[in-house]
Amino acid sequence: MSQGCTVSVEEIQSWWEVPAIAHFCSLFRTAFNLPDFEIEELEKALSEQDLDFLGDLIACLLQGCYQRTDITPRAFSSYLDDIIRYRWELEEGKPNPLREGPFEDLPPPALRDWMQTACEWSLWARGEMEPSTGTFYGTRMYKEESVKRKAQRDQVNTSRNCTSPFPILYTKN
Repeated sequence: MSQGCTVSVEEIQSWWEVPAIAHFCSLFRTAFNLPDFEIEELEKALSEQDLDFLGDLIACLLQGCYQRTDITPRAFSSYLDDIIRYRWELEEGKPNPLREGPFEDLPPPALRDWMQTACEWSLWARGEMEPSTGTFYGTRMYKEESVKRKAQRDQVNTSRNCTSPFPILYTKN
């Protein structure tokens, strides 16, 4: 992996995404066939840029995103290229980190960001998370509202002269 970007374990421990990734992997380990690990192992893998550990985890996250079991740590690069090009770059509007070089050269912050996003994508791909209702196995969950959708909702509430601190989100026709 990239030797130009080293990150200390102390810095990694300040990233909120790392415990979020570890929690997701612990919570959905069985459902998505994720590896069993402690958060300290993830922190160490990011700090030392442990390609074996990170490659295995990324392959498992890609399996969740694509709902395929044949994506392995040795053969996931085409799936990673594909999902980063389409979902990350085109849909999310984020710069493609693989334009700078291969997966092996990605700096730890880029790996962290991608893994955290892949956790969310795995839920949506599995179909267990209903975008319209925001539920997962009967538990209500929340998804960040897009800027466009928020602007549309705010425009509707403004046009109705809504002064309540609890604006009208949806109405029945």
